[in-house]
Amino acid sequence: MIGDIDAKSLPDPTMHIPQTYALATGQVFNPTEFQTDEWGNHFRRQNLKGDSYYLEPDGNNSLLMNVISQIGKSNAYHSEDNGSQTVSGLYRSTQYFPASYIPQAVGMKIGMMLHMSHYKTLQMARGVNLLTFIAMVAFAIILLPRGKLLMLALGLLPMTVYTASSMMPDGLYFAASACMVAVAMYGLRSERRMSNGLYVFLIVISLWILLGKSLYLVAALPVLLLPKVVLSWKRKLGYVGVMCIGLVLYLLWSSAYSGGFFAANVADNKGYILHDPVHFVIVVLKNALHVYSELIIMPHGYWWVALAITVITVGSAVYGFVTDWKRERSNFTVVYVASVVVSFFLGICAIYAFTALTWNDLSNMSQGIDLEGFQGRYILPLLPSAAFLSVWGKRI
Repeated sequence: MIGDIDAKSLPDPTMHIPQTYALATGQVFNPTEFQTDEWGNHFRRQNLKGDSYYLEPDGNNSLLMNVISQIGKSNAYHSEDNGSQTVSGLYRSTQYFPASYIPQAVGMKIGMMLHMSHYKTLQMARGVNLLTFIAMVAFAIILLPRGKLLMLALGLLPMTVYTASSMMPDGLYFAASACMVAVAMYGLRSERRMSNGLYVFLIVISLWILLGKSLYLVAALPVLLLPKVVLSWKRKLGYVGVMCIGLVLYLLWSSAYSGGFFAANVADNKGYILHDPVHFVIVVLKNALHVYSELIIMPHGYWWVALAITVITVGSAVYGFVTDWKRERSNFTVVYVASVVVSFFLGICAIYAFTALTWNDLSNMSQGIDLEGFQGRYILPLLPSAAFLSVWGKRI
């Protein structure tokens, strides 16, 4: 992936590369200014100064599947290092919380300190991002009592590997989710009080997900259902309390820095949702229920990816059920597996609700229309929860 796909060939290069550069050069808390887009939305852009190669990347802004399909092709996109100059201005470098880009920024800083070329510096950033991903997913697989093959397969999906080896943080969101799932399942298997170290790690990794993309924290629902012998109510309340504090911190940061990208008038959409919430819910649910068919019918012949996910997931669940056939059944099984399904579906609905609000003109949409703006990579951090399907009976 790193060798065949250009470092600037990724979705939203003018966001991920400048944000990494801002963190690597210590400008992450520079002041922001409001701008207005063609739809009338007011959004923030950050004042940055530095190398035009990183702040104004002339990359190949393309969908993930289109980028991956370039592997091995002679006409694949290749950027040129035509030199750079010092520039200053307003840049899209605050869409996500800065912590999402720590590995990439570390790699970029190493490249700068070693006086590498611009392109090799980006490659160094990608390499550190990938190594961080590998370490986190390897930890999750080692810790998992079951579902190891499933987690490995999900981690080796072409989309997962590419996001992890690019400047995007999506791969790290997947890895963090995998770690959270692994800690919860390890606790279930041990049937004893979760150690202080794992409890702190669970809080830290959940907090990182919350600050990065809050909606992915729906995967934490099974964590709150852990038996009290593993996670007491006191610890669960402590977990929720820290997440609430983290949410407040994120909102404070967001009010001063966060700047998104929109393809519709958000204020008008909010007004329409308040006026006709039923229509909005129907549109979101309709799209959420059809997401699987959208994944099956993938471009460039990648339909087999969704099919592989299905086979491995169902196989993992069947294996868990068959091997535990003689064990005592419990209501806990039904509740826990149901919580995984519910959290996954809520995550899909949250993604579609956000894209409906920011990418679509809701006032001109019928109930049967497909929402624009949804991309398959958005569900990657939700996939590790499938490992919970190997929970049957009182033990894993």
